Amino acid sequence: TIDSMSVRYATESERAQWDALIAELPGSSIFSTKTYAEQKRHGGYRPLYVFVDDLPVTVLQKRVFPLGTWWYLPKGPAVTTVKEYLRVTKALTAFARKKRVFM
Repeated sequence: TIDSMSVRYATESERAQWDALIAELPGSSIFSTKTYAEQKRHGGYRPLYVFVDDLPVTVLQKRVFPLGTWWYLPKGPAVTTVKEYLRVTKALTAFARKKRVFM
């Protein structure tokens, strides 16, 4: 079930290997790499590196006045089916709400 999906922030060692983890995924994109995400800092985004179960997901966080804090998933999670996409985004949305963030 969706409720059983684990969502957590990546560890320091996982963040150090982020681009390699992303490259292993079918349907991955350069826009999900740490290299790209770190460049977005210049635009006011804060890169976050999250796992949904064993799937690495790059999140860009930005404060959007007056709405609050927003999470953007560049090119979405690297999944290959609509079912996977819905499961992952539902788990991430619930995790984001706990952090008082909207997606």
